[in-house]
Amino acid sequence: MAQFLAPLINEQQFDANGDPLVGGFIEVYLAGSSTPATTYSDKAGLVPNTWPIELNTLGVNTQGAVWITGGALYKYVIKNASMVTLRTIDNISGINDTTVAVDQWIVYQAPPTYISATSFSVAGDQTQIFQARRRLMTTNTVGTIYSAIVSSAYIAPNTTITVVNDSGVLDSGLSQVSYGVISSLNTSLPGGLLIGVQTFSASGTYTPTAGTASVVIEMVGGGGGGGGTLATGAGQVSVGAGGSAGGYVIHRETSGFSGATVTIGAAGTAGSGANGGAGGATSFNTITATGGFGGAAGTAAATSSSNAGAGGVGTGANILIVQGQAGGSGVAAFAAGCVQGQVGGSGRLGASGISVVCGLGNSNPGPAATGRGAGGCGGVAGASQGATAGGAGGAGLVIIYEYA
Repeated sequence: MAQFLAPLINEQQFDANGDPLVGGFIEVYLAGSSTPATTYSDKAGLVPNTWPIELNTLGVNTQGAVWITGGALYKYVIKNASMVTLRTIDNISGINDTTVAVDQWIVYQAPPTYISATSFSVAGDQTQIFQARRRLMTTNTVGTIYSAIVSSAYIAPNTTITVVNDSGVLDSGLSQVSYGVISSLNTSLPGGLLIGVQTFSASGTYTPTAGTASVVIEMVGGGGGGGGTLATGAGQVSVGAGGSAGGYVIHRETSGFSGATVTIGAAGTAGSGANGGAGGATSFNTITATGGFGGAAGTAAATSSSNAGAGGVGTGANILIVQGQAGGSGVAAFAAGCVQGQVGGSGRLGASGISVVCGLGNSNPGPAATGRGAGGCGGVAGASQGATAGGAGGAGLVIIYEYA
């Protein structure tokens, strides 16, 4: 590859007093890193300079000129004879090097070492460059593979990078890696960058993705179970009320979210010849979405009735709190010739089941909720039937949107 004269370090170097930097040193690295870079004393790039470059009594490179490889950016660290850093100059290209252009990809100048289909290593501590979720473009035997970094760990003397590939795999012909201009940390994009989404369907502890500066939490409480029916006699019917939906909240946090306890509200139990159970409360630290009430069991009478409870609510959220939809209250009459069941309340993250119908000579249990936080349906029974069950509610859910 072509060599270009290095700017700044081919000139005489001076100390803070304006005197020649006698016996000083110049360390040359790849831009933005601690990876030493090779420079040359000839334009052909055949004779490497020592590293670091040593200065003579005039504060000039003892080996003559300094040539650097085209298409790359470098960092200079200038030190005195005691190896004390006097100044650092970063992102430097060679004089008249037009091969360095603004692009969405930066070529990492040191060679990568293939490890597996989803991992490779580079020399030195390069974790500031190879950040989790940063995009990569690698050159392999099969061609170009695009990936996203999952993790980057430095264990001397190398940094190991683990990736998830868009398609295909890395192979033993891995020869070059480029990283995206935009990083996940301290991004230049305005308004914050969505860098991850975590969903909790079971209770646990929240561990933010690296680089998360704020989170938006969406959650719903558990839905109430549908009411069952009592046993009926001749000329009687029974219909249970639907369970009510859990409360729904949206909340934003900019601190204190790491390690938060996430509790998922349990689904309200189906009422078997009885009232449906209430849904459990869902919470993220102190932010809560309470569960919906269960539907009441239907009376056994010529005209049956049952009442639905209230939907869940929320506390502590700073964006939105919505009360869950109430389930349907049951009303049925023997004279109507059939019994129509009642649906549960639908939640913001899912719906109730489909209500059921029965004739005077049979019965049907209520369907369970099909969505998270929704209420279960009420059961139905015609004349001379045993007690039936309602449907279970839907468990709660937490969705966490992570922003840089």
